[in-house]
Amino acid sequence: MAGSKYSVTLTGKIRSGRDAPAVWARVALLLRLGDTAFRERVLARVPVTLKAVDYASAMRQLEALTAAGADARMLADEPEPRVWMRRAGRTCGPLTQAYARFAMHAGDVPGDMLACLHGSTRWQPLQTLLGRKPPADASITSKPPDRPASAGNASGGMSGSLLVVLVIGGSLSLLALLAVLLGLVPL
Repeated sequence: MAGSKYSVTLTGKIRSGRDAPAVWARVALLLRLGDTAFRERVLARVPVTLKAVDYASAMRQLEALTAAGADARMLADEPEPRVWMRRAGRTCGPLTQAYARFAMHAGDVPGDMLACLHGSTRWQPLQTLLGRKPPADASITSKPPDRPASAGNASGGMSGSLLVVLVIGGSLSLLALLAVLLGLVPL
């Protein structure tokens, strides 16, 4: 449907048989981030959801990231606050609630993992935060659907200006990725 948005989430995993440093170097290039920025803004916080875009753009992001060897998921983006999660002593995200539900349902994250909504400081178990809602489509995988269907400071220390930089960086990355995919700019 016109106006529907989709988001791609980098899970933090790499595809089988791939060399992790090479994969992450390629992903950093795709996102147009230097080593330090990529480590701080992406790797230190994976899983992390990229900015919501239209279906075709999200599909191109997903294809480019998976071709680079990264594990990624594309899901419909709902107009609801993003989620931050605490995993192994670090704050992960921001993530769409759709991805958080998917990851919890798939067993990638436990329901009792602490999470909070973007802009909130109230940490609670993920299953409580999400209201124990089942995923919209339990069959969601890294392959997107055939056709489209109809972030405050959260103890992780991310400032509003960093969020603005991430949004702008994501937008520029998308444009750069589109230019590469269309052959306007050589890799």
